[in-house]
Amino acid sequence: MSPEQWEGQPIDARSDIYSFGVLSYEMLTGDLPFKADTTTSMMFQHLHTYPPPIDSLREGMPAPVNEVVKRAIAKQRDERYGSASEFSTLLRRALHGRQIELSPLSPLPLQRYIAYGNDPDSSTMELPVVRTTSTRAAAQTQQSHPTEALNPPSRTPTILLVLLSLLVVFAVGMFLIVNSQSTNTPPEATANPTSALSSGQRLDGRSVLQVRVPQGCFSMGSDLQKDPDAGIDELPAHRVCVNGFWMDVYEVTHEAYAPFVEAGGYADPQWWSEAGWTWVQSNGFEGPEDRAGSSADLQPRINLSWYEADAYARWRGGRLPTEAEWEYAARGEAGRVFAWGDGYQLGYSIINEISRGGTAPTAPDLVGSRPTDLSWMGVYDVVGNACEWVADWFGRYEEGEQANPTGPETGTERVIRGGNFLSSPTTARLAVRTSRDPAQRARSCGVRVVTPG
Repeated sequence: MSPEQWEGQPIDARSDIYSFGVLSYEMLTGDLPFKADTTTSMMFQHLHTYPPPIDSLREGMPAPVNEVVKRAIAKQRDERYGSASEFSTLLRRALHGRQIELSPLSPLPLQRYIAYGNDPDSSTMELPVVRTTSTRAAAQTQQSHPTEALNPPSRTPTILLVLLSLLVVFAVGMFLIVNSQSTNTPPEATANPTSALSSGQRLDGRSVLQVRVPQGCFSMGSDLQKDPDAGIDELPAHRVCVNGFWMDVYEVTHEAYAPFVEAGGYADPQWWSEAGWTWVQSNGFEGPEDRAGSSADLQPRINLSWYEADAYARWRGGRLPTEAEWEYAARGEAGRVFAWGDGYQLGYSIINEISRGGTAPTAPDLVGSRPTDLSWMGVYDVVGNACEWVADWFGRYEEGEQANPTGPETGTERVIRGGNFLSSPTTARLAVRTSRDPAQRARSCGVRVVTPG
């Protein structure tokens, strides 16, 4: 159903264009553009979100195809194509890799998300108010167009739409057949891949997949003009340069953490800081603490203290990332608010989305299970799933340009970066900073390792 149908507004041929766009998306990706467990959530997605880009789900798909289909499912009907013929013509051109010039679409109705700290509590079922046509407006519509209620609309446009749809179905089918012979299906995300590595990737000494993050400079922190929901701890924005390093593609999983435990990691002081070893000995810990709902091999290893994360990183032959390294790998020079851009998109990451009409997960999912939660460097799950300990002590940002900053020399709490399955869209922004006592096991946080070089 098109947005205007959900809102109870009159429909026209452009509503059929929307349906045609939804069908085209499913044919091109093999997946539904909008998926939800409840009618309310489905309505919200049709009204306020766009699906993941087509070329992010199907390798080898020309980029212009996404923009052509996206305009067919524009939220404002005036921005859709005027006819099915126009849509089918542009889609055929895009499928052949031709450049398509289209004007930008209007921002999404909820492009400006709820102010920082004001997300509804995750235990509530507060939902957005859906716009409806007022009684007076409906009456005026009937008075100004009295014959529309008496005479049924012509079905000629619908017949033409069906015929054009068949033509596009044929074109899409031929494109998929031809490309299936020259492109490979994208590999499923795994924490320990056995297939050939992509360019810029490697397996470290413990056979964990990493990606090379080149040296570079970026604006660390938040710019209030770009992100008005920035918290005080994210200010001021300041220029930072970092050396190149290797970073885990995925959050450390149960499967990747288990060898550390099995090798006697909790009984070997060489891997622990002095304070960490004291913590282990005084508590009598022989391994990590499991939490209900998070025990599958490829789920992130959560409920770790900073001491445990640090010891594991040392065992791996690496270390925890600095806060600057983590943010650079997540946001890059573009300084994105989220991994995919500056506006929140429903369903793009594993977080609590009740405030947006979505669902609230009770545990993290398998690492890399949301291809849209992927940073510019190919690092998965930076917005949601599990938060991650970093090396720095927590403190206010300093002004001025810095090179390879490591944070304050001392402190009482260590920094945590990235959202998790309990985060709201506001608190899952990539610039958000939180912190904990390093001795405290953070129920939704784990670790990601970096190796210099």
